[in-house]
Amino acid sequence: METPSGTIIFTTVGRTHYGFDVFSLHINSAVERRLTDGVSVNFNAQFANDNGDVVFVSERAGSARIFRTRPGDSKPEQLPGAPQSFFHDRPVITQNNRLYFISAHEQPDRHFKNWSALYSVKLDGEEREVTRVTPLDTADFSPAVSQSGELLTVASYGSRSWGGEFHEINTDIVVFKASEPETRVVICEHGGWPTWSGDSTVFFHHKADDGWWSIFRLDIPENFEVNSGFPIEPIRVTPPGLHCFTPAAFHDGKRIAVATRRRGVKHRHIEIFDIERKTFQAVTEPLNPSFHHYSPFVSSDSEFLGYHRFRGESTQGESTVPNLESIVSPIKTLRLLRLNGSFPSSSPDGDLIALNSDFDVNGGIKVAKSDGSKRWTSNWGSTNSRPRFQSQTASDATTSSQLETASSRGNFTKSAVPPDSIAASRPQQTGALRCFTCGEQGHRQTACPNQTRRGLVTLEHDQSDEPRYDEYHSDQDQDGDVISCDTGHASQTLVLRRNCFAPRVVTESWLRTTLYRSTCTINGKICKLIIDYGSCTNAISEDAVRKLGIQTLAHPAPYQLAWLNTGSEILVSQQELVPFSIGLYKDSVSCDIVPMDACHLLLGRPWEYDRDVVHRGKSNTYTFAFNDRTITLVPTRELPESVVPSSQQPQKTPHILLNPC
Repeated sequence: METPSGTIIFTTVGRTHYGFDVFSLHINSAVERRLTDGVSVNFNAQFANDNGDVVFVSERAGSARIFRTRPGDSKPEQLPGAPQSFFHDRPVITQNNRLYFISAHEQPDRHFKNWSALYSVKLDGEEREVTRVTPLDTADFSPAVSQSGELLTVASYGSRSWGGEFHEINTDIVVFKASEPETRVVICEHGGWPTWSGDSTVFFHHKADDGWWSIFRLDIPENFEVNSGFPIEPIRVTPPGLHCFTPAAFHDGKRIAVATRRRGVKHRHIEIFDIERKTFQAVTEPLNPSFHHYSPFVSSDSEFLGYHRFRGESTQGESTVPNLESIVSPIKTLRLLRLNGSFPSSSPDGDLIALNSDFDVNGGIKVAKSDGSKRWTSNWGSTNSRPRFQSQTASDATTSSQLETASSRGNFTKSAVPPDSIAASRPQQTGALRCFTCGEQGHRQTACPNQTRRGLVTLEHDQSDEPRYDEYHSDQDQDGDVISCDTGHASQTLVLRRNCFAPRVVTESWLRTTLYRSTCTINGKICKLIIDYGSCTNAISEDAVRKLGIQTLAHPAPYQLAWLNTGSEILVSQQELVPFSIGLYKDSVSCDIVPMDACHLLLGRPWEYDRDVVHRGKSNTYTFAFNDRTITLVPTRELPESVVPSSQQPQKTPHILLNPC
C-alpha cells in the first residue's frame, strides 16, 4: 500500500468549551488554587507525592503527553513516555518514583481491536526504559495504584473486539500485583474508573440496574489468589436519584470524591460522599456553579481535592482557540489540522478552507487561510443568496482578487487559474456576466456603479499579518437586561403562596431557594449558622446561650420583635457580644437573644453593613475584606431532616475562601 500524503482536516467536538486547567481545593477552608499554567489543555491529574507535585496530561506539545509540575515552578516538566506514542493518559506516580500511564502506540492485529495498554517507567533510572505491563492481546484503561504501591487495578477490555458500545464501555475490574503483572484476577465484571482506598478496597463506577450511574465497592482479601472466588457481586455505595462517576477514594475508607449529575443541575460537579452517614457534601457547585468539573483526585493526607475544569475567561492563561491547530501525525507525509469549526472544504490548491462555525451563536460560512493566519465570515442579510468573498488586502488583489461561489455547492475559483487546469480550457463568457445589484449585464456586483456597498462578506479583523484567533465562549451566563421595579397602577397586590399539601418537586439548583446555611464554632462547639441580609438584627438563640453558658447583658434599647406568621410580639431585652469562627475567619458580633430554632446564630443586616459585605445571588456567597484578606463564605448544602435521623446528622464542614487583599 502506498504511503498516504496530504492534509487531513478534522474537528474535535466541543473544543472551544474545554480549555481545561487542573485545580486543587483545600477541603477544610475551601480555598481553590490553579495547579497548571493555563497553556493548552491540561487534564486527568494525580498528586505525585506529599510535596504538592502533580502529574497530568497536556496537549501543549501537539499531542497528549505527560507532564509534572512542582510548587513554585513556572513551567512544567515533560516526563518520559512511549516515544512513538501520540496518546498518553491517566498517569500515576508511585512512592518508589515509578510512573504508570496508558498509551496506544502498539497497533492491534485486527480491525476493531482495542490496543490501549498500561506501561511503566522508572523516573530515577538513567535509561528510563518504558516497559509494557499489560499482557499482549489485552487492552487496559484507567490504572490505579494502592496506597503501598504493591497492588494495581485497571479497567480491562481483555482480548475482546470492540462491540460498538459508546456510553458504557464493557470493561472489567482487574487486580494484580506490581511484581507479578502477568497474574491477573478479574474481581468484578462490568465496571470502570477504579480507585484504591488503602490496600484492601476498590471503588469503581457502574451503571446500576435502575439506570443510575453509581459507585460500587469490593473488599480485597489480604492474600488474594486467582481461585479466591472472583468475580463477585459488588456492594453499591451511592444511592439512586443522581448519577455518580469517576470516584477518588480517601485512604481513611470513610469518604469518596465523585463527579455528580443531579436533576435540575446543568453541570457536572465534584462532591464528597460520606460512606458511613450516606450524605453528600457539595464542593465545586458553590464555587463555580456554571462550570463542568471532571476527574477528582485526592492527596495522600486527605487534605486536598483536585479536579480539572474550564479555566474561564477571567483566569490568566490561553483564553482563545486557534483557527487551525497542527496536531502531531503518526505518518510523516500526512499533515493533521484541527479546525475551529465544522464541515471543512478545501480549495483545490489547499490555500483556503471553507467551514461552518458555531451554528447556534454565529452561523454562516467562513473562509480561512490554511496556515490559520486569517479568517473571513459571511454576512447573511442581503437579498442575494450567493455570497462573494472579497480579497483580504489590496496587495493580495493581484494573486487573489476575488473568491465567489460558482454554484450552490460552494466551489471556489481564483482569478489566477493554472493554464493546465480544467477551468483554463473553458471559453471566457464575459457577456454572460450579470450584476446582482442592478440587474444589468456586463459587470459584476463588486464593480457596480449603483451598489450601496452591501458586502456579503466582511473581514473580521484588521489588515495586519498577525495570526488571528477565535475567543472562547464561556459557559457562564451573559449579562442580562437591567429591569427596575414595576410601578403599575393596579389596586391589588398579588402574593404567591406555596400549597403546604403539595410536595415541591426539586427541578432547580438548591442555591435558588435556600438561605445561606453553614456551621460555625462558638466556645468550642459546632453551631448552625444562617446569613440573611433581610434580617434587621444579628441574633443568637436562647437555647444556644443556655447550652454554651454565654453571659448576657441588658439590652440598651429593648424592643418588640414581631413574628410574621402569628402577628404576636416578643420583648427583646438582652444581648451579648458573641465570638465565633468559620474556618480561619474569626470575629465577634453583637447579637440580640431571641427564641428561634432555625439556627443558633443569625447574621443579619448589621453584620453585612459593618463588614461591607458583597452578596452574589446566584452562588449565594458573601465576600468581604477582613484583616488584610478577602474572605468569601460559601454555603453548605443540607439534606432534609427526614433523610438523615437526628442522631446521625453530620457535622457540616464550613466553606471559606481566603485571598490576599
